[in-house]
Parts: sequence; C-alpha cells; structure tokens
Amino acid sequence: PNSTTDQANVLTLPVVVNGTITSADDFDLFQFPVKKNQRLICDVLASRIGSPLDSLLTLFDPTGKEIISDDFSNGLDSLIDHTVQVSGNYTLQIRDVRYKSGNNFFYRIRIGELPYLDTIFPLGGKRDTESTVSVTGRNLGSIKSIQMSISPDAPLGNQELRVVNANGVSTNPHAFVAGNLKETLEKEPNNAADQANSIEIPAVINGRINPQKDIDCFSLQVPPMTRLIFEVNAQRLGSQLDAFLSLFDS
Repeated sequence: PNSTTDQANVLTLPVVVNGTITSADDFDLFQFPVKKNQRLICDVLASRIGSPLDSLLTLFDPTGKEIISDDFSNGLDSLIDHTVQVSGNYTLQIRDVRYKSGNNFFYRIRIGELPYLDTIFPLGGKRDTESTVSVTGRNLGSIKSIQMSISPDAPLGNQELRVVNANGVSTNPHAFVAGNLKETLEKEPNNAADQANSIEIPAVINGRINPQKDIDCFSLQVPPMTRLIFEVNAQRLGSQLDAFLSLFDS
C-alpha cells in the first residue's frame, strides 16, 4: 500500500513510475529528495496511452503542505512543472479526479529534472528529406532546434519526435508527421488576399498563427470541376490552434 504519506514509495530521481488506480479510494504517493532550484517535471502518461484514468497530480513540500496540483495540462493527463525553493523530501500524489478506478486505470509518470518538449515547428516533413525543426520546452538548455532526417521508407503518418539534452536524457514524445507531398513554409506577410502565398497543389503548408489576430492567406490555381480537400492538422498534433478555414473564389 502507498495511499498515505508514511506508506509513500521512496524514489531516486530521475525515474519513470508505473502504477494503477485500482479502487475509488486509491491514492498513490511517492516520495523523493529534491535540491533547491531544481526544476522538477512530473509528467503523467495515461489517457494518451489508452488508459481511462483522468489524473489529478499533487505535489507536497517537505512539511506536507500542498504546493501545486494539476488535472489536465495534456488532455486528461497531468503535468507539474515546479522549481523547488527548499531542499528536502517532496511527496507526489496521483489519483483519478472523478474517483473512478479499475485494473485498466494504468499510468506512467516521468519524474525528475527532465527535459520537456512543448512545441515543434514544422509539425511534419516529406519522406527522404532533412528538416530543421524549431523546438521549445523546459530544461532544454541551449537547444533551440534539431535536424530531423526522414527516411525514404518512413511509415506515413504520425511519428514520435524526441529531443535529447546535453546529459543524454530524452524528452517526452511529440507528434511529427511523415508525408509524401511537397512541403512548404508559410511566409509573412500574408494577412490579406493581395499578400497570399502562391501554392502549387497537392501540397502541405506549414504555418503558425502569430501574433494574435493573425490571418494566413494562400492562393492556388485550380482547373474547373476539380474536387479539393483541405485538412487542418493542429490540435491532434499538440497545437492549441482552434482552426477556422474559409475558401474564396477568384
């Protein structure tokens, strides 16, 4: 049992913990030493790997005081990012926020001063090419971009991209799409029709909505009776964009 502080599993960081919430009153607690000024990452993988768990993650300081909690930073999965102010033994608690449970309510938690990947750009690339991918995140040090080589026979669709820091520790995975269409990068300014980027189809456009109220416009030449499909890939790849797509004639 590890449902109370005195029963907490003692860990040495960095570590990945595997567990299951098996009853409605099941609280799993873990205790570990952390030094002052360490940036602690506690990253739950549950819903993203098929578990019905809707996690609630809570961090307590050495006195037992709650410091921070998180419910759904990554969909239904929790994420805690906290820079420790006092050295000592900290306690991490996980439970289901709805008090649901079962043998299939499994989870994994990455805990430690770990690198964490927040965003990448572009979100994909063409097979048999090499792309420079910009990255942002936490505990990445001086890493701002990586080179991504996509093999000619890479499976089409979502792949996992990870960044390895100077200590050889890898980040959480981020979705990266391998495709077989021509890839192009959006170019600013293109906020109006007379500034639209000219696109030869079929193609994949990689762009960003930034700053606030940004609009991206693209123009394309299409023969009569052509059936067009426009598909936005954003939130399914980790973007916060809630896209609105409009098509205008000439």
